[in-house]
Amino acid sequence: EGNEEFIRLRERLEKGEKAIPICGLAGSSLAYILAALCSKRSHPLLLIASNRERAEQMADDMQFFGVQNVFHFPDTETLPYELDEPHVEIAARQIESYEMLCRIADGEEFAEGKAPVIIAPLESLLQKILAPEFYRQKRVRIRWGQTLDINDLCARLVDIGYERSAVVEARGEFSVRGGIIDIFAVVRLDKEDTASLSKGEFPPSWKKELGSAEAIKA
Repeated sequence: EGNEEFIRLRERLEKGEKAIPICGLAGSSLAYILAALCSKRSHPLLLIASNRERAEQMADDMQFFGVQNVFHFPDTETLPYELDEPHVEIAARQIESYEMLCRIADGEEFAEGKAPVIIAPLESLLQKILAPEFYRQKRVRIRWGQTLDINDLCARLVDIGYERSAVVEARGEFSVRGGIIDIFAVVRLDKEDTASLSKGEFPPSWKKELGSAEAIKA
């Protein structure tokens, strides 16, 4: 960061210059420069990559160089008229980015060096995405220790597009058996005196480890 060229670059950015050409950077050197710039940044940053492979590599490099709150917003890799659904990992990354975009739209402030960095290929920016208002309406958030009304939760899941079935076997399905709710393929909810969260006994290939997560979102 003591390099004179780097200092001049940072000063030009702080002055609000919109077009600053940078040449001669090979491999991961661009990510290294951006990571250094992010260390003093308290506002969100959008990085646009030329293609999906470059965006994914940029996200990996930024995380390697210690940048916090890096979000890779991939394109769906499917055309509008194709019947194939986006891969579950792609959908998960998009939802993580939607969540952060909503926080930014709500005016959330971030500490120095911890503001989000959203990395997207050009294809992603050419596609229509969910408006923050629509995403908030279709989001279900469940926190650890939260008391739940099972009927209200089921109605909410149906409202956002889940289908109630006898056995949960595919994405977008949930089932209710007594006081237990299974939601594919994230979590199982057990109801005793009050509703609580616990890891479900799904096959290992289905189950996403919740670890120390404080909340889940559908």
